[in-house]
Amino acid sequence: MHDRMWAAVALGAALASPQALAQAALPDGGAPRSYAVAAGPLGPVLNQIVTGTGLALSVPPALVEGRMSAGVAATLAPVDALRTALRGTGLVLVATPSGALSVQPAPVPAAGGVTHLAPVSVEAPRLDATSEGTQSYTVRAVSVGKEVVSLREMPQSISVVTRTQMDDQNVVSLGDAMRYVTGIRVLSTSTGVVNLRSRGFRLNNYLIDGMPLRGGQGMWGSALMDMALYDRVEVWRGPAGLLEGAGEPSGTINLARKRAQADAAMRATAMAGSWDRYRAELDTTGSLNEQGTLRGRFVAVYDKRRSFVDTINQESRTVYGTLSYDVDASTTLSAGMTVQRGDSVAFAGLPLMAGGGSPDVSRSTFLGSRHGVKEDRAHSAFLDLERRLENGGTWRTQLNQTVTRNDMARYISNSMIDPVTRLVTIEGARQKSVQINRAVDSYLSLPFQAWGQSHTVTVGANYQVFKGGQIQQRFATWRVPVDAPPQDLRMPEGAIGDPPEPKTIEYGAYANLRLRPVSGVTFLAGARMAWWDNKDPDAPENRQRIDGRFVPNLGLIVDLDDRFSVYASYNRIFSPQTERFVAGGFLSPRTGEQVELGVKGEFLDGQLTGHVAVFRIDDKGRAVDDPQNEDYSLAAGHVRSQGVEAELSGRLTPRWDMTAGYAYTSTRHRDGLPDMLGQPFDSTFPRHQFSLWTRYRLGQEAGRGVFVGGGVRTSSATYAEYSGERYQQGGFSVVSLQAGYAWGPDVSAALTVNNVFDKRYFERYAGGSNRQTYFGEPANVMLTLRGKF
Repeated sequence: MHDRMWAAVALGAALASPQALAQAALPDGGAPRSYAVAAGPLGPVLNQIVTGTGLALSVPPALVEGRMSAGVAATLAPVDALRTALRGTGLVLVATPSGALSVQPAPVPAAGGVTHLAPVSVEAPRLDATSEGTQSYTVRAVSVGKEVVSLREMPQSISVVTRTQMDDQNVVSLGDAMRYVTGIRVLSTSTGVVNLRSRGFRLNNYLIDGMPLRGGQGMWGSALMDMALYDRVEVWRGPAGLLEGAGEPSGTINLARKRAQADAAMRATAMAGSWDRYRAELDTTGSLNEQGTLRGRFVAVYDKRRSFVDTINQESRTVYGTLSYDVDASTTLSAGMTVQRGDSVAFAGLPLMAGGGSPDVSRSTFLGSRHGVKEDRAHSAFLDLERRLENGGTWRTQLNQTVTRNDMARYISNSMIDPVTRLVTIEGARQKSVQINRAVDSYLSLPFQAWGQSHTVTVGANYQVFKGGQIQQRFATWRVPVDAPPQDLRMPEGAIGDPPEPKTIEYGAYANLRLRPVSGVTFLAGARMAWWDNKDPDAPENRQRIDGRFVPNLGLIVDLDDRFSVYASYNRIFSPQTERFVAGGFLSPRTGEQVELGVKGEFLDGQLTGHVAVFRIDDKGRAVDDPQNEDYSLAAGHVRSQGVEAELSGRLTPRWDMTAGYAYTSTRHRDGLPDMLGQPFDSTFPRHQFSLWTRYRLGQEAGRGVFVGGGVRTSSATYAEYSGERYQQGGFSVVSLQAGYAWGPDVSAALTVNNVFDKRYFERYAGGSNRQTYFGEPANVMLTLRGKF
């Protein structure tokens, strides 16, 4: 049996009776697509048609077994392509009351002119979280929580950056992808590298296809996260202990890779913009055998750019390949590999003025050296085995390895600007780092029936090994004028050896129960039992170990009607600490918990989604300085973060797409040293953030093919205090505008003007006193050409 059991299937509850199927109206055909599906077994043919369309389809394997299709070779709407593929098979396409699609035997005339339908049993459909091909700013489902469920079935605040949204916004990096996400703060930390903040805390919990990835931020991480490789980015705000165990209470980012598709397609993108920014992407996919059971995908990216800051340049090359093979109708094995190389001139930002004040220099000012080159090298590989069970359950096992190495000659500002002499200190150092991630995860998700309702239980276990560290050594310092800094500083040659490789082993078992005691009410109860072990072969006395830490989470969802639901959730997390107390040993791990309440909605048949959430996070046991014992700490800090978030994403009309979000965040010290009580935990995190991106396609005959769009990002005032002085930046808004033309669904050109009013502002302000202040980009343009062949 060569037909698969639908990887791109279904939204909603169990399908209705055959009579109801026959009565439901088929949905609109959708946008035409070019199909070249060869004749073959009916199952794979139908699967090729629906993959990437967002259509929900569910068919019992026994119904299509042994049936052949003549295939499809035409440009048709997906629904019409399905009808064409079914001709001569004895089956017809039908729709369920929920809008999902299925097939059933064609009516057979009987004696007396009465038509009878052959009995057919229909399975519950499967949701598909893939955003590629949907042309939408929202999704039918998310995959970040092990199960693939709709947004309304997740009692957390979750945002999804879809493939269409990334393309429309010219997203190429992780920082680009996060700039319009509700409540996320993007902070530059070096050339092409960003740190992220969410709900007032560092956001450094990463997943790739649900697999944890450590070392994702800082000097080594995000420079190699090219978004051309990913179908979507799922952002879970708040603790996610079930997924990670140890980590920050800020949230989790899941990067979902592009996967091989059955339909042959080639996509090419070319970009050119201000400051010699050039980029080319090639993305090709399709079946590698006649049956469509073996599929491949290849993505290649070349990116080279300079900056509005003097001397800075960066160049990167990325190659990604993946294969998917249907072992049988219910089992798919996927494997892939990525190789990435990057070179850049590093820039650690500007210093503040001693005695108070922002750096009063040109936005093009570069403090460093053209010899301060950073080399990034990375490769990763994965293996993914998925078994779709006959009862609608899933068994999935994944293996992943990522290795990243970096070598840098670092020239950074290491003093504040002297307001009298206008001099600043530049430090020259060499730095190496290595990060090695290896992980395995296996889980089983099973539906079951009880009390007349459908429920789901998920159980699994994972094991992760992370090795890595960095070594650095200072070689020289210079005093230079900030208004005319030299660009040719060069430190003496010298070797620094190899970076250390301390090892962190984290493993655990987890379970999640999704119960529906009555119609319209869902209760979730989950927990993770986590073990964490960190050891350094060069310093065995520094070993830390945490055994059997219990991390629970609870959730409740109540459907008010077909469009709205309300939810409540409780999540806990823990985070090991490296500080020591005076009696010896490391401080106990921080413990964090969050309570969240919210409302979620779906409109226009799920094409528009929204939510409003209120939350409170308590982060306890944080390290604070021991006032009686210098160089030691106490686990006495308590930080509270609370706020409100609101978001609306999707299609307002057939021609108008939009995503918009607002976040209010307040962080305070609740316990700790006396001078900290009541003070903001992170005063550089804005209380108010608003973002909006939209695109509208003109419909009049004279303007057909023309589209216009744009975005705005707004942040309230922030400040920091150093040496008794307060450094403050007022609130600001940055506006971008876009216009373009589409020659049908497959070829388009767009011109985007960023910071159209040339607003002078700091993208990151007062990240440190001696450096880590970055100007935002001045007004600039980007021309983007996209084609699908």
